[in-house]
Amino acid sequence: MSIDSRKTPYYLIDLEKIEASYLAFKKAVKSVGRSDIIAYSIKANYNPAIIEQLHNLGAYFEVCSDYEYNLILNYGISTSHIIVNGCFYNDFSKYNDSILIFDTYTQLSQWVQKGSKEKIGIRVNLDNITVDKRFKNKKSRFGIQFQSSKVRKLLKMANLNNIICLHCHLSGNNREPSIYKDVILQLQSIREKYELKGVRCFDIGGGFKTGKGNDLWNYSDYVNAVNEVCEKDIQLVFEPGNSLVRNCAEYHTEIIDVKRVDNKDIFVVDGSSLHIPKVSFYKTGFHFECSDKSRKQHLGTRIYGNTCKESDLLIELDKPTSLKVGDCLIIENIGAYSLNEINPLILGNPNLYFSNYSKHIIGNHVFIYLCKYEDCYNQKSKNDYSIIRKKATGKGLYAFINKSSEIIYIGVAYNQELHQRIVQHFRKDSGGLRKKLIVKKDIVELENSRLYICNIDDNKQNLLFEKAYLIGLYRPKFNYI
Repeated sequence: MSIDSRKTPYYLIDLEKIEASYLAFKKAVKSVGRSDIIAYSIKANYNPAIIEQLHNLGAYFEVCSDYEYNLILNYGISTSHIIVNGCFYNDFSKYNDSILIFDTYTQLSQWVQKGSKEKIGIRVNLDNITVDKRFKNKKSRFGIQFQSSKVRKLLKMANLNNIICLHCHLSGNNREPSIYKDVILQLQSIREKYELKGVRCFDIGGGFKTGKGNDLWNYSDYVNAVNEVCEKDIQLVFEPGNSLVRNCAEYHTEIIDVKRVDNKDIFVVDGSSLHIPKVSFYKTGFHFECSDKSRKQHLGTRIYGNTCKESDLLIELDKPTSLKVGDCLIIENIGAYSLNEINPLILGNPNLYFSNYSKHIIGNHVFIYLCKYEDCYNQKSKNDYSIIRKKATGKGLYAFINKSSEIIYIGVAYNQELHQRIVQHFRKDSGGLRKKLIVKKDIVELENSRLYICNIDDNKQNLLFEKAYLIGLYRPKFNYI
């Protein structure tokens, strides 16, 4: 792939890596005869294509704010597939179909005072077991301490059958599988001691360190460890975030200038360290992709972002490296957290692409690749619209996108099928897009474009609003008329 085929700076997402990671986790669970829940912790990455991919694979989702809860509902996820985990709510009935986990004594007290009618889970603070050196733990502010006399009094007044889940997510830096095993043992002990017979689920959180290396493990290591001690009538909830999406994205930024400061060459890229917060490049990994164009090589060790901030240093290399304008810096394995935390200061948000052209993100919508324009249009013979008629069913939005991923045109179908609206743009006499184009190069660009659709089963006003939003935000090359 040429480094010039997409406009830098950009993130490149590989959905196949997410699928492989999820299926590896699922395989590990099945291999020990369990039917546990894998709930993606969406704070790791809100990208709708990622969430859609995991939803299609059967994943559950963990949220820890009302913002995340509403976001996941807007993506079409059933409430029964959501783990609500946090201290932000007091209207328990709102989340009744989800697995609702309390974090504070106040929540537990309110629930008891209201009759403890809703089925809930409780996050347990297990700082009492983190005394040995393996844990490397700081004290956690999360969870309820069952050893508290106030908690024990509340439990005596509660309908214990409606406590269906115990949850613990330790805050330490060590993620050895044996630690999750200890958590299971402690949760089982609490279940028995406090006669929580309604508990049929243990949520052991996330933080799984998977990969290659002496301090990394695989999903089977974690599943096998907890399976050794977990009672068979308990269903486990795993909440992977980082481990599922970390390796699915790269950040690409091009060297656009070389400056001489104190007799040393420094490189400037068109991106910024603001696009990649909380990332250690030396742990993450990076490499350079050389430009095909012949330019003078320079030796340097520092690569700066294209902003006015003195601190905008992306990388300081260990030794002088030969690079030139046009070369591309690629920072690897930053699919987790960094996309959610992009700082748009000065440069705005970077572009977002997928490793293949099966999907395209426009706004908050995932557009699915339908076909190439040339697959349906033939200047010398009859057009073939069979692909469009077969796949573009329902109502929604559609877009024509050129080879460099620039949006040519966005349209909406609210009173007819998508394929009927799209086909109008292929006919010279329809008043559609082809008839509006006069300049030959524009017509050629259209004929070389790709067609994407986004199904939104919504009313006319909502669809027109979405159309206006997308067009206003992305300014297609050919205005919608």
